[in-house]
Amino acid sequence: MAAYQKEDELDRLLVQLEGTLMKYETCGETLQNEKYSEGILIYERIKCAEEAYLVQIEGLQTQSKISHMKRLQEKQELLRSLKVKLDALKVIVDNNEHKHLDTGNELNNLSYNAKLIVWGNDLQDRTQESINRIRDLTIESEKIGADVTADLEMQSEKLNAVKSTVHDIDENIISANATIKQIARSIFRDKCTIILIIVIILLATGIGLLAFLSKDK
Repeated sequence: MAAYQKEDELDRLLVQLEGTLMKYETCGETLQNEKYSEGILIYERIKCAEEAYLVQIEGLQTQSKISHMKRLQEKQELLRSLKVKLDALKVIVDNNEHKHLDTGNELNNLSYNAKLIVWGNDLQDRTQESINRIRDLTIESEKIGADVTADLEMQSEKLNAVKSTVHDIDENIISANATIKQIARSIFRDKCTIILIIVIILLATGIGLLAFLSKDK
């Protein structure tokens, strides 16, 4: 059980890192910096989770150990591909920093009006980045909302199916109870009939016996 828990934690972190690195090439500089910082933290957590999962695997039986090791190798392969993306993002972030340093040095040689123009363009770029980010978050939220709605509808359908099954079971139980009662009444009637026949036989025997004794006298 502990091995499966560690595996689930590793899977969750891999999905999180994969989502963080998604479409990083088309993001603005600010978002790229944030993605890289977040990606580094998630990567370190993945390495810790990987080690914890491996420790749990070592304590398993042979067959289970083979199965878990195979799955761990697949996750390690995915992590290597994500690390390549993370390294590529680092290069972009470093280039962005160098570009800003060069821009800063160039600004020192510009007039005040020229600096205002550069600052204005930079502010406009950052504003557009924020707008794009909000738009992406809105789209993602709508997608999540749609997924949640679909899950709720599915759960509702399953619940209705369960209710229908329970209702059918109730009807079957009621029908079975009615059948049992009918059988019991039939058995009761049959018993009464048998008892009545026995009584009649006994009466007839008694009357015959009395008649026989009277004749002897």
